[in-house]
Amino acid sequence: TKRKPKGDPVRRGFGKAKKAIASCGSEHGALSGTAFNVGFDVSNGRATNVKVQSPHNVTSVGRCVSRAVSSHARFTGGDRFGQTQRVKF
Repeated sequence: TKRKPKGDPVRRGFGKAKKAIASCGSEHGALSGTAFNVGFDVSNGRATNVKVQSPHNVTSVGRCVSRAVSSHARFTGGDRFGQTQRVKF
């Protein structure tokens, strides 16, 4: 029998972008303690319609996080809409 992975599939999928998100923080000088929400939909195992919480959506770190989530996060368990995860540096 196949073992089911533990934990929330959205959190696990978002975690796959963790390294890329962390490098956004160091690359763009995010201050320690900076935190914001990232909203997204899951479609075909990928994050779509990624939106970073204002005012971070217009900063270089926010745009970098948006790209990191779009390109690195991978999800199982079908499509989901209106998901939110917290990013903290």
